[in-house]
Amino acid sequence: RCLLPLLVFVVGCTGTWTPTIGEPRFVVPSLDLPAETPATASTNNVGIWLTGDDELLMAWRTAPTHFASSQAAMHMVRSYDLGETWEFEATWSLGTDVREPLFYEVAGTLFFTFFEGGTDSLAFEPRQMWRSERIGAGDWSALEAWGEEGEVPWEVQTHDGVAYLSTYFGEHYNLDAGTEPVDVRFATSTDGRSWDQQVVY
Repeated sequence: RCLLPLLVFVVGCTGTWTPTIGEPRFVVPSLDLPAETPATASTNNVGIWLTGDDELLMAWRTAPTHFASSQAAMHMVRSYDLGETWEFEATWSLGTDVREPLFYEVAGTLFFTFFEGGTDSLAFEPRQMWRSERIGAGDWSALEAWGEEGEVPWEVQTHDGVAYLSTYFGEHYNLDAGTEPVDVRFATSTDGRSWDQQVVY
């Protein structure tokens, strides 16, 4: 379940700030979500993004179980009041597992990415990373495959107009893999589409 405390931050460079943490509340599942985003038994892998216009986006995976499923879906909703109310944004279903939702903004374009897994609940079968560009509220470009087949996104952050992405690749869940290498990769991008990547571990 997504017990998600929404963190509201104050922008300011002067003064002393003291964080105040309110009572947590369930966001997923809840009756506050749009009907287009039904939650099944497993809700996890949450990504959130606050735009410069104070629009909050939240994406999460839902499936019958935590393990790989052909019934998995990636839902996204938006809020204009920091999570008090939600509107439908998008849903992606590939007939395979979907995980690791990440947002990043580069050169004025907001990107959303996740990876496609397999359907065997007892196996880790990463297939492909996918991304989409936001055109407007509830309007996203068609999914585009990117990265190497089997590569898994882990985290992305932007700083001074550059996006920094970490991914990994390899059979790290396969106990029979022996000495099969696992690569941790680090990449940078100034347009969000093309990446300069190297293996760092």
